[in-house]
Amino acid sequence: MTEEREVEILRPYVAACGELVEQNRVLEKAYEATDKLLLAVIMGDVGTMQAMIDRMKIRDEYHEA
Repeated sequence: MTEEREVEILRPYVAACGELVEQNRVLEKAYEATDKLLLAVIMGDVGTMQAMIDRMKIRDEYHEA
């Protein structure tokens, strides 16, 4: 098998890996925002109603990305 053929075969897998890396980055960003929000609630900096609103915003941003 030639190197060109190997590259041709592997190209879709490399593209799929790139998509997974991007999805992981978006998910980690949402988890980080949720963690910060949870810490703010535990510390008493944010009320529960505001936290629910902020969590919905985080969720919506994740689903849009």
